[in-house]
Amino acid sequence: MTEQTAFNIVKNHLLTQMTKSIEGNQCLYRGPNGTKCAIGALITDEEYKKIEDARCKDLKVYEVEDLQIVSLQGLTIDFLEELQIIHDHYEVQDWKNQLETFAEKYNLQYE
Repeated sequence: MTEQTAFNIVKNHLLTQMTKSIEGNQCLYRGPNGTKCAIGALITDEEYKKIEDARCKDLKVYEVEDLQIVSLQGLTIDFLEELQIIHDHYEVQDWKNQLETFAEKYNLQYE
């Protein structure tokens, strides 16, 4: 997957969902009511099953790559972690500005 494609998916997902994928204080790749975090939005349902089997809730983004998730191939750890930080560490109302800054940093189109 290209960075531009991944960014478009995450941006559209987060700005449509407009809520964190969270349970208690823990952000989740897949959460209640069908919510997904930035990385969860990039992972297919079939591949997510692999993560669930590996106890995803205890994993970090960089460990997901070790599970050979095809959906994430071609994307660097830094790229994925920075997208995840937008979801995990910023308020929902700040996502749009953070995504615009992210797009500028990676020379991506913000469509």
